[in-house]
Amino acid sequence: MLGEDTLVKIIVGNTSQKLVTHPGEQQFQWSVLIDTEPAQLRKEIKKVIYHLHPTFPKKDVVKTNESEGFMLKAQGWGEFIITFELVLYDNRRLVVEHHLSLFSNNRKMATVRTFFKKDFS
Repeated sequence: MLGEDTLVKIIVGNTSQKLVTHPGEQQFQWSVLIDTEPAQLRKEIKKVIYHLHPTFPKKDVVKTNESEGFMLKAQGWGEFIITFELVLYDNRRLVVEHHLSLFSNNRKMATVRTFFKKDFS
């Protein structure tokens, strides 16, 4: 277990792939995943709660698949800010935002945020 004064990085990445759809329509298959430095912090995360754009039928999605980086896969047509909560096993939380990028040239974008472990509240 990491000490409270440990500096940790939360790395949020996303990929996207344009889907073949009807002319004039654009849809993307996308995924978001979370990594941490040090890697040990991921083992202390019980779940990640993703808060999606209001146009999604299911706006709040919970992921507990630590071995897959708490990956969320979905489909959509536009970029937006995903807000998510990292919930530790002691139920402390940290809220982070990530800009879901669909149109980047390399189709992969990352957000890196640095916190102290004691910033989870």
